[in-house]
Amino acid sequence: MRTGPMKRFIFPGKSGSNYLRWDARRMVSGRHGTYVRQIYSRLLIDLSWNSSRLEGNTYSLLETERLLESGEAAEGKDARDAQMILNHKAAIDLLIAHAAEVGFNRYTILNLHALLSDNLLADPQACGRLRAIAMGIAGTVYHPPAVPQLIEDGFQQFLDTAAAITDPFEQAFFAM
Repeated sequence: MRTGPMKRFIFPGKSGSNYLRWDARRMVSGRHGTYVRQIYSRLLIDLSWNSSRLEGNTYSLLETERLLESGEAAEGKDARDAQMILNHKAAIDLLIAHAAEVGFNRYTILNLHALLSDNLLADPQACGRLRAIAMGIAGTVYHPPAVPQLIEDGFQQFLDTAAAITDPFEQAFFAM
């Protein structure tokens, strides 16, 4: 096993990369299409619900499923909660539709930010852009960087480090 900064494998050997041998787009259109679409549908619902829940969304799993499958918003819920879930769906759809082109690069990350923040930010011009204003995170003593140049530098360092990791599964762990 290699050692040193960014040289250690999280997965032994190439076990993580072995999962890359299948092509999701070919599977969906091929004889396994129905099964793959069922898995995709379940993944879309579960991932949209859990990701939104991390942001304080109040939708239940069943309400999320109803929203994504039939477009029915839950009664008595904030419209922003429905928007957040629909934004997660749009982001997941982008990742799947453009899987061959997606990477840890400025274009992908900022486009995902634009989709995830659509109709949710006070300043609509901020969607898909790095933050240029100071902000806080409620319930914590952490203060995110406030200087735009520090944010830009940190973002570029993140992209450079991610690009140096060749295994996509290790990249995903790094990004988390």
